[in-house]
Order: sequence, then C-alpha cells, then structure tokens
Amino acid sequence: MLKAATDFLARQQQFSLETDSSLDVVLPSGQKIQYDHSAKVAVQRPNQWRAERTDEPVDQVFYYDGKSLTLHNPVGQYYATITAPATLEEMLDFAANGWTWLPPRATSFTATPTTSCCRM
Repeated sequence: MLKAATDFLARQQQFSLETDSSLDVVLPSGQKIQYDHSAKVAVQRPNQWRAERTDEPVDQVFYYDGKSLTLHNPVGQYYATITAPATLEEMLDFAANGWTWLPPRATSFTATPTTSCCRM
C-alpha cells in the first residue's frame, strides 16, 4: 500500500500535502523526549517546490525554483541559499548526497520513493 501511494505521488505533476509527526529521542540518561512537528509541502514538477516544517525542534521553510535552494528560518530571521540542480529529482539527490539531509517529506514524491526512503 505504501508503494502504491508513493508511486501515485511520484507521477503527479502538481500536488500538496500536510503531515504531523513525532520524533522520540532517548538521552544517555534514559530519559525520553518527544518532538512533535508539522510539515506542509507543495510541488509543481519539474522544478518548483516549497516545504515548511514547524514546531519542535525547529521552524524551517525550504524554497526551490529550479535554480537555487533556500532554507529560511522565520523565527531566527536568517536564511541560506545555494545554487541547485535544474530538476526536483536532481535537487533532492544533491541535498541527500551532498549534505546528508533531506527536506521535509522529500522521499514521499521522488521518482523512486520506496528506494530513496531507505537509502540513508
């Protein structure tokens, strides 16, 4: 069922989605901390993308326009921009392989979502 859902998204030229998720962290002391956050993603293939992550542990907005990738922190009032590859697929590979991170929900809509979500 996951493969069918991600394959469907991978074929779409334009879509948006919203998610809520939690991250549990176990400290060396054994104490567990739960971070909750929401994400909103909008995609227009081949090269338009916006992703927003809010709540804990950080607020971030990512923008991609086919030329550059920008990370903006609205709370801290700072941003960083880097030249990026021309397509969404190439940008996500660039971010994952060059920086070892992926923007919010990135693996949900790549051309090979079930492969890319498990490659880290």
